[in-house]
Amino acid sequence: MTYPTVCFGDCSPTAATFTYDAFGQRFAKTDAGSDPNLYSYGQDSSLLEENDGGSITDYLYADGRPLAIIVMVPFTGRLHRPPTPVFYTSTMTG
Repeated sequence: MTYPTVCFGDCSPTAATFTYDAFGQRFAKTDAGSDPNLYSYGQDSSLLEENDGGSITDYLYADGRPLAIIVMVPFTGRLHRPPTPVFYTSTMTG
């Protein structure tokens, strides 16, 4: 299933298109004129990864609670190196 976003004002071009899987989870988001962002989920329906065609964002959980976000940013210099990970941790407590 594909659903366009709700837009306000001039709605002539579609702002984005969303594609959902059989479980109702967003599989892809495509902005007009760009490659789709892809989403991967775990068996418990938690978001595990976003891939925007350039950088990859991984989400880590512990006991079902957000633990960390890891962003793999592609290196754009002259050297050929693998993506550089950037770590973000959750400040959630309780």
